[in-house]
Amino acid sequence: MKNREKTILLSIENLERYGFSCFIYKTEPRRKDDFLLREIELTAGAGPETIKIPNQLIIELSKVDKIINSKKYEINYDIRSIEPIKLLSERAGWNQTLADLEAMKTCGKNGYILATFNHENQKIPLGSGLSLPVSDDISWIGMILVHPELRRQGIARSIMNACLEQARLIQNKSIIGLDATPQGKQVYDALGFKDSYKIWRSAISTDSVNDPGSTTKLEPLKLEEIRKYLDRINNTERFEIAELLGNLQGSKNIMAVSGGSVSGFVMSRPGRIKPFIGPLIADSNDVAMSLLSQALKHWKSIGFANAFIDVPEFHIGQQSIFANEDDHANSAIKHHFSIRPIRSFIRMYQLISKSEVEEYLKKSLSQRQAGINEKSKIALLMARDSYEKTANYMEKEKNKIIPSMYAIGGPEMS
Repeated sequence: MKNREKTILLSIENLERYGFSCFIYKTEPRRKDDFLLREIELTAGAGPETIKIPNQLIIELSKVDKIINSKKYEINYDIRSIEPIKLLSERAGWNQTLADLEAMKTCGKNGYILATFNHENQKIPLGSGLSLPVSDDISWIGMILVHPELRRQGIARSIMNACLEQARLIQNKSIIGLDATPQGKQVYDALGFKDSYKIWRSAISTDSVNDPGSTTKLEPLKLEEIRKYLDRINNTERFEIAELLGNLQGSKNIMAVSGGSVSGFVMSRPGRIKPFIGPLIADSNDVAMSLLSQALKHWKSIGFANAFIDVPEFHIGQQSIFANEDDHANSAIKHHFSIRPIRSFIRMYQLISKSEVEEYLKKSLSQRQAGINEKSKIALLMARDSYEKTANYMEKEKNKIIPSMYAIGGPEMS
């Protein structure tokens, strides 16, 4: 990766934007001519840049006492400014555009949750989260981001507790879901989330057109028709997400019509790194293949060689439409779309039983540093009371929804 040979001097004026770079463990080698020099890739794929940090702006971290116990650490609610969320997303190498972030804030109604550290009268953004209400019963937890330099400090867990309080106490939702990375999974395990199924973030070539030549008619997507379709296939929980994505500028959204009624749809949108395709929902493999082929043709026509797509593992293999590119030489699956899996997510729901709640509360009382506030306790009891409803929905999703859901809308707004 080519070094752009750019040096940024950390100052009080730009502390809010680059301040995460001034955190340092006491054991870390440092200080050269009264400065700490750090090479960091600030934007994914752009190459490393040098941050020059004056000694007076260095903040020492302790491996014993976590940053969340500092009086300068704060959870901020209802954040309306997109800039710190954009900063965190870019540092993590995520694909969201400003339009994505703005749309989620609007749909989320209560805005983002932002963890900050107060230093020199500036709030340094350390992590973010969002509770996105997606149906009458469901809230989706997304945008859980923590600066790579500040992981294992308890930040993700404190943000998650705030998101759960918001989802249960303010949005009054019974079912709470999220898509976890392997790195974040242990945080969610500890909060009573249970695994449902695996999803693969994958790259797909825009040359991978694989239309079976069906008689399916493809038309521009109409949200009122999609509402009727999702109601017919008992998947009304997806409509608010379809509505959110349907209004994003630059999107390519298509529906399939068979026998005079909708038989599937695909939504795709621009990304900061590359386009994203999903959700893709269809009545059959042939309909799904026609829709995906059309979406890929669109992104190829405007110059993109590939796109991201998040595929439930259920749909990778001979019975569905996707094949891992390493397996694509197998003659039995040559008619499939070839995808290159990049990383996995685990779909999880907060499914916590009465005995688990009691054990959690007992542990919190015995370990004062892991204490639970009154709002978190109420949210936990609400999760316990929603156990049956959550378990039933998880069963419905795995057995009745996933067979027709070939790609999700993204881990932050599935």
